[in-house]
Amino acid sequence: MEIDTDIDMYLKDVFSQEDLKLRSLTGYKARTKKMMEYTDMMIGAYKRYTDKRDDAAHRRYFTLVHMFTTEHKCTFMEVAEQLGVTERTSQRDQKEAIKEFSIFLFGIVSLEEMVS
Repeated sequence: MEIDTDIDMYLKDVFSQEDLKLRSLTGYKARTKKMMEYTDMMIGAYKRYTDKRDDAAHRRYFTLVHMFTTEHKCTFMEVAEQLGVTERTSQRDQKEAIKEFSIFLFGIVSLEEMVS
């Protein structure tokens, strides 16, 4: 006797399509919530890291937060005006902040793998 291992066949027999969609969406929602909690935790860790550094580190944190996480996404010019720096400096700060924050999110090993 051969055992059929087609999981889709069993799922269709046990759950309706609507049930499967609901279970799938619920799973996505739970994973998204966990990812956002982790991201918020890493933003807090990045803030504590920059609090112990120089003014440039504080600028990078401010730039990252105001360009990506606030309701009103600031432009390079808006960030530059708020910090009293040039637009080019805010562009460099954003690039460096993304590099630094990536390490908090993914770790140094993962960052190296993404680059290579």
